[in-house]
Amino acid sequence: QNYEQLQKKYNQLVQNQSNKPANELQEELNDLKTKNDQLRQRNWKIMEELNKLLNEQQQNQDIKSS
Repeated sequence: QNYEQLQKKYNQLVQNQSNKPANELQEELNDLKTKNDQLRQRNWKIMEELNKLLNEQQQNQDIKSS
C-alpha cells in the first residue's frame, strides 16, 4: 500500500515536471551543469591539496627512516 502511494506521488511529480516549459527545463539543466562544474573544481582542488599533504607526509616519513 505504501508503495502504491509513493507510485502515485511519483507519477504526479513526473506529470508536473513534464508540464514545465522547455526553456524552464533548459534553465534548470544549465544551473545544474554550473553547480556540477563548481563541485568538480572544488573536488579537484581538494584532491590536489590532499596529494600535496600526502607527499609531504611521505617525505617526512622518508627523512625519519633514513
